[in-house]
Amino acid sequence: MTHVGGELAEDADETVVATAASPIDLTIKAADLTTESLAGARAWRPVLRPYERSDARSAVQLVSGIVMFAAGWVLAVRLFEVHYALSLIGSMVIAVAAIRLFIIFHDCGHGSFSRSRRLNDIVGTLVGVLVFTPFRHWNYAHIMHHATSSDLDRRGLGDVWTMTLEEYRTASPSRRRYYRF
Repeated sequence: MTHVGGELAEDADETVVATAASPIDLTIKAADLTTESLAGARAWRPVLRPYERSDARSAVQLVSGIVMFAAGWVLAVRLFEVHYALSLIGSMVIAVAAIRLFIIFHDCGHGSFSRSRRLNDIVGTLVGVLVFTPFRHWNYAHIMHHATSSDLDRRGLGDVWTMTLEEYRTASPSRRRYYRF
């Protein structure tokens, strides 16, 4: 397997294992992409450039997320001194900030937070501490999720548990209930 543009690909004459869903209506199907065709991906840069975000904008998002996270903690501690139930307000601010930080963490894993791979790795690792998720392990599992999503023959890492109809029919009644739940 070869690592290509944040996704995993098969050897040169094989089909790329990746999704090609596009919010900007690119008409390329994942089955049509090979590692050879992706070798010319640099030619796509001019086409995609209008959709890139600046590193400055990413920095503002990171700083505002960290400030919100810290402010939530300060608010929770101060309100706890007034009444313990009021600290839930600060906890809600922390929860929203943690979600924003996890989105940044996710973008670092895809290499889309910054143009610099090294900066993506550094920010992802540091933000991973705040969201209690080790960056390298999660990134590997997430790449595997994208590489094997909806492939019932390659299940088990980073995917949603899905049973085939045959597996469901042969499962015990309690297993079926658990699966439906």
